[in-house]
Amino acid sequence: MIRHRALVPASAGLVSLVLFLVMLIQESNFNPGLLFSARAAVSDMFSAYVVLLPVLCGIGAADALLLRRRGTSSVFTALPPAAQGRYAMIRVFTIWAGAAVATLVACVVACVAAATHGSRITVMAFMLVPVMLVGMAAFIGIGYALGFWVRSWVVPPLIVILGYGRPQVGLLRFIDIYNNASAPWSVVQHPAGILYLAVVALLLLMTATALAWLNAARVLARKIVAGVLTLACLVCFFLTIPVMASDNPAWIDDAHSSWPCQALDSGMRVCAPSEILGDMALAVAQLTPLVPHLLILDPGMADARFVPGDPGAGELTYILPMGQNVSTWDQAQAVASGIGAACTAKWLGGPDDTMMAISQDELVVAAWVADRATPPDMGLQQPISLTGARAAYNRLTACDY
Repeated sequence: MIRHRALVPASAGLVSLVLFLVMLIQESNFNPGLLFSARAAVSDMFSAYVVLLPVLCGIGAADALLLRRRGTSSVFTALPPAAQGRYAMIRVFTIWAGAAVATLVACVVACVAAATHGSRITVMAFMLVPVMLVGMAAFIGIGYALGFWVRSWVVPPLIVILGYGRPQVGLLRFIDIYNNASAPWSVVQHPAGILYLAVVALLLLMTATALAWLNAARVLARKIVAGVLTLACLVCFFLTIPVMASDNPAWIDDAHSSWPCQALDSGMRVCAPSEILGDMALAVAQLTPLVPHLLILDPGMADARFVPGDPGAGELTYILPMGQNVSTWDQAQAVASGIGAACTAKWLGGPDDTMMAISQDELVVAAWVADRATPPDMGLQQPISLTGARAAYNRLTACDY
């Protein structure tokens, strides 16, 4: 029997680990707050998939070609077709296992780094692991099947080049959307369950199709089965693209009611996820200066609560500090943007003059709420009067444009 080759699975694991850790370092340098949240650290680290999945696909193809290199070709081809297929599947599994172990090790490293910065490690930190592992299996399997049937050393580099040019194939858009949202928003979001399960199911179908082709040599019935699975993959793929490109949210906010809150002297409350230790105190300190002018603007806000993420009824949004010092002006802008969010969504894509008027009113409200913390270069007439701020606030809440 062909001797077990550990080099290729080890290389798949090493490449995966290096790419994940390089991405973690790069993202944390760009946004130091990532290391205060295990959820943000792991998810941003997974943005390495753009490079990693095509590379793993190429590694799978290369290993399939190595089966037929001089010294092993005669041994492999002497096996019965069923045995060849089984051995090829074992190779796919060992390569996937190397990448999977590296993925879990990288997750542990990211979580330990976050824990040293005061983050609690929760199950939600690993919410993208299933789709990443299944995606790895699908791409390794596809690469192996291509190398198994085409038998040309042009295949591995071509797969990597083409895969890097179009790596998502519409299937791992969850990770892409998650990172586009970026921390701190990503700390308060989770995948939409139905879409997440649909993507995982499609990736499993792709994996099964690749394995079916590995077992289809010299057996017509198996080739028919592999062909039917391929057709099913294509149909599901083209059905998935418009769904993933639609306005259906791939990510939704966590339940705000699950977060602990701290009451302010005014009666307003500040709510924050319990994952990041110390963030509640930072948020309270950063939001307290905004409260007096908010209540002058609208006394009805006395019972409102501050939440990170999209605000609901009776809520005001703010920027989750994630261990960082967020300025009074930035927090005031977040609050004003949350007040005008519904109106912005209503007029999105509408006349430019209307969108500019909404943005200007948000700036006026933010400047009033921030008081003297307003930057001097915002193009606003200083100081902002209560009459002007209240008029802008009323237009935003009534969406009167």
